[in-house]
Order: sequence, then structure tokens, then C-alpha cells
Amino acid sequence: MKLNPVNFGIATAIAFAIVWIICFILVWALPSLSMNIFTDMMHSKDMNMAWHFGYSSFLIGLVAWSVFGGFTAWLIAVLYNKLP
Repeated sequence: MKLNPVNFGIATAIAFAIVWIICFILVWALPSLSMNIFTDMMHSKDMNMAWHFGYSSFLIGLVAWSVFGGFTAWLIAVLYNKLP
């Protein structure tokens, strides 16, 4: 079975965009809980950082995660299709 790299990349970019929107909303609604989860994921409790919310951070994150996710999925599909 062959994968269509463009369709796979687009589907992944859309999925990453949806996940980014949900994540952004959860961090905005529950910043303290989100920070606790984030520091646990980074194996650290000594992180001196704060959340920054705004239209630009939302859009930059949305575009960046979608583009990089879509590109990675496209690359995976291309490499997968080259396997014997």
C-alpha cells in the first residue's frame, strides 16, 4: 500500500492545528494545571517561565506546528513509499 504524501501531510497539518487549538484553550483556561503538567513533561520543577497569550502567539504556534507537522508527515510518507 502506498501513501499519498501530500494528502497525508495535509491531514496531519489539520490534526496538529486542531490539537494546538485545544491545547491553547486548555492552557488559557487552566494555566496552573498546565504549568504543572508541562514541568512534569520536561522533568523539572524549577522552571522560571510564564505563559504568554495573545493573537500573535496563537497564530505563530498554529502555523508553526501545522507546517512542521505536515512536512514531517509528508517526509514520512515519502520515505515509507520507498521501502521495499
